[in-house]
Amino acid sequence: SQFIPPHARSFVGRVKGAQEAHEAIRPTRIRREPPLIKSYLTAAQFRLYEIIWKRMVASQMSAALFDNTTVDIKARCSASRTGYLFRTSCSVNTFPGFIILYTEGKDEAERDEGKSSLLPQLKKGDELRLLGLFPEQHFTQPPPRFT
Repeated sequence: SQFIPPHARSFVGRVKGAQEAHEAIRPTRIRREPPLIKSYLTAAQFRLYEIIWKRMVASQMSAALFDNTTVDIKARCSASRTGYLFRTSCSVNTFPGFIILYTEGKDEAERDEGKSSLLPQLKKGDELRLLGLFPEQHFTQPPPRFT
């Protein structure tokens, strides 16, 4: 399958002598899929096991691939001759890889809502007309952890 790399993935420490995080829990049998053992677990235990199992399986799957596009728009105020640079970007998933199974901090409903909007077709030198300017500030949030 295209979701399984040709060789098992292994991960090595990045810094010699560094004490990196260790795994506290690891499924011992990959065939113990969460739905098969759900009846033996409480709801909280099942949610935790499902996260651990999916992350373990996803760590051995092929990487996700994206086409990334960045557009820089240079604008100049005609009155003051001041120049401005506006930047926007878009990522289009071309191969889901491990994301099809596990995305950290998102559940199934959130994953489906997170569809990216595409940029319009542009080519270098296209003249654009300003229709409106809405200053907004956005902050990146870390993924929520299991609680």
